[in-house]
Amino acid sequence: MTLRVAMFPRGGDGLYLPSVTGVEVLALVARGAPEEAWVRGFIAPERVLTYTFTGDRRDPYPATDSLLRDSDIHRCLERAGVRGLLMSASTSAATQAWSRRHRITLIASDYAQQRRLEDKIWLHRFLGRHGLPRPSGGVFTYGSRGPRLRGPQVLQVPDSMGGEGTYFIAGPAELARLGLQPGRRYLLRERIVGRPFGITVFVAPQAVALSAVRLQCYHPEPRGAARCFAGVQWFPSAWLSPRLRRRIDAVFAELGELLYRRRFLGFANFDFMVDEDDEIHVLECNPRMSAATPQLLARPELLGGVPAGALFLAGFTGPRRYARGVPRCSRVPDTGYRGATLDVVPAAAGAVTRGFQSGRYVRGAEGVRYHGADPRGGGGAGALTLLSFARPGQVCGLDSTLATVLADEQLYDRCGGLLARALQLLAHFGYTA
Repeated sequence: MTLRVAMFPRGGDGLYLPSVTGVEVLALVARGAPEEAWVRGFIAPERVLTYTFTGDRRDPYPATDSLLRDSDIHRCLERAGVRGLLMSASTSAATQAWSRRHRITLIASDYAQQRRLEDKIWLHRFLGRHGLPRPSGGVFTYGSRGPRLRGPQVLQVPDSMGGEGTYFIAGPAELARLGLQPGRRYLLRERIVGRPFGITVFVAPQAVALSAVRLQCYHPEPRGAARCFAGVQWFPSAWLSPRLRRRIDAVFAELGELLYRRRFLGFANFDFMVDEDDEIHVLECNPRMSAATPQLLARPELLGGVPAGALFLAGFTGPRRYARGVPRCSRVPDTGYRGATLDVVPAAAGAVTRGFQSGRYVRGAEGVRYHGADPRGGGGAGALTLLSFARPGQVCGLDSTLATVLADEQLYDRCGGLLARALQLLAHFGYTA
């Protein structure tokens, strides 16, 4: 029997999933939206499902919870015989309840495991139990004594996502200004000075693999309480010192073994800092699709050739048989890939005044030009993909992501600074200009 799976093209991940026996992937788009016209330009009509969204259309990127709650998606999937929904974002309690109510399988890592791994306090203690490197610190309850730390610190809400709920402070004296809730638990840790990196640990019954390393990059201007994420820069293996590479292999191979023993399935994305002594400090885990997943799926060499997309989908078509022993972990691969992602953010909060078509573009000496609807290849040197979310008339805040660029060329320097070609893309895709 074939499992029909729907995916939101806006997430990018589903566009790069491979063909798998027993699985049929269909695109799910809002009826009459620019996204529908884009998808119909390169996906067969019978593989495009349309739904009616009745929620707030002013938001450039409505949350998945809102899409499911304020639409007829469940009826659309039922009519098409679709029994699975690919989750590009983290699974929430509301999404989990929706899937049970409508008997839809969420194509995502196990919900209970997501909740544990995303919980900052749980992960901090998990790392400590297994002797894995982490920043000094511990649980802090506002109104009582916390861990004894000196110097700059980071305070996090345990279930915070992205930059929300993360506070950078100079010391305990600044806690009073944050408006914390008395009696609520937080994670308070030392602030590590260094470069922020990310890595994906892929786990399936047949394989455990480490991805290439990527640098986490941020827009240069302060944007509210937290830095505004700009994207990731894939780090060629030659840019890593032999000592650092050995340490990355050791730490994350052990994490891969631990996840395998817990019967995890999917993409566990770990954020970590590397200080001036090449010491690793694991910060957090996002056990889901991420900004890096489309390029991981499009370029299997970033996972050492492991067919992660096929193995991930296969995990939902039959019983998952994990061996007693852990498969040998594929380490950080040798790669010279310098691709990157870039989030397009507004220069100022307000109305979106311009729109751009999703699809393939080419950046050349004459500027940036549209090449075609299909984002999955072609265009030659300087080719890039734009996944556009915003359109004129919508309202955006400083933390809104208006579009994401996927590029097969370097957009940041080795410290995360935007190169001139990245600034050119931001200037060209000026949604609020």
